[in-house]
Amino acid sequence: MFKIMVIEDDHTLFSEIKERLSQWSYDVHGVSNFEKVIEEFTSHKPDLVIIDIQLPKFDGFHWCRIIRQHSNVPIIFLSSRDHPTDMVMSMQLGADDFIQKPFHFDVLVAKIQAILRRVHNYTSEQTQLKTWCGATVDYESNTVSNHVGSIELSKNEFFILKRLIERKNKIVTRDDLIRSLWEDERFISDNTLTVNVNRLRKRLDELGLGADEVRKLAESSQHSSQQISEIVVEIQKEMDRTSTAMNGVMEEVKDGLTVANETKTHFQEIIQSTNQVAEQIESMAATSEEISAEVEQVSASFNEIAVIAENTSDSAQDVAAASEEQLATMEEVTSSAQYLSQMATDLRELLSKFKV
Repeated sequence: MFKIMVIEDDHTLFSEIKERLSQWSYDVHGVSNFEKVIEEFTSHKPDLVIIDIQLPKFDGFHWCRIIRQHSNVPIIFLSSRDHPTDMVMSMQLGADDFIQKPFHFDVLVAKIQAILRRVHNYTSEQTQLKTWCGATVDYESNTVSNHVGSIELSKNEFFILKRLIERKNKIVTRDDLIRSLWEDERFISDNTLTVNVNRLRKRLDELGLGADEVRKLAESSQHSSQQISEIVVEIQKEMDRTSTAMNGVMEEVKDGLTVANETKTHFQEIIQSTNQVAEQIESMAATSEEISAEVEQVSASFNEIAVIAENTSDSAQDVAAASEEQLATMEEVTSSAQYLSQMATDLRELLSKFKV
């Protein structure tokens, strides 16, 4: 069953494409995260890709370019754009066909079948044999042969050679090979890789070919290791600078904490003094209330005294009036007494005359 990956953000259209292609026994996968299209492509390993131009984050041209860096899988563009430039660009980026929306599903199915038939029929005939440096490399028997003779390689040796052929004119580092071997479930160490590379060089020397290719691998590996060492040194220097900066920051933080603690202590003292002042104010307020109460009592007493004084003044006036009346009566009595005394004197004198 062929696997088809559909990179389309229109969920309705994707569902319809999946339903129609499933009827033709195709295994259809969509994209769940349009920021990680290449990761999902690597995970599904489809036999054909259908891609739209207008997509979230990056357009279809971008993902076509990225896919072509990893695989020669057939790609069909499916887009509503009708400008010739879009069609030309898609082909230049490595697409195999361009279908304009709206389209008929029978046309889409026919193009998919034609592309898969052409690609896989050709592949089935050609993929078992490769020509490299004038020699024939048989992928099925793990053999390399030329006019000098024929050699059979081990699985790991042949895997390394196959990787070099696939990445012709490109640097293949030890990390690339180890990663590829692990992904192929060939769990080898760095030392084992060195042994296999040296053995492959000797085997290829028997046919008088391939030494330069393997030497490039060794040189690139050495160069890569040197670059890694230099990067590690730079990272260590950066870490030292960062550590120094962090130490400075820590000292500043410690100083800041010391100042903060001193400020905290000072504020605590201020708060304590404020509380004491508040207590004193409350005490003074209580005393003021007591004094105010006493003042009110004294004021009440003065009011009472004033009332008594007013009453006493009225009584004194009454007594004075009575005294004046008594004084007048006494004067009258005195006057009457004087008159009676005069009359008594006169009577005595009269009596004395009668005695004579």
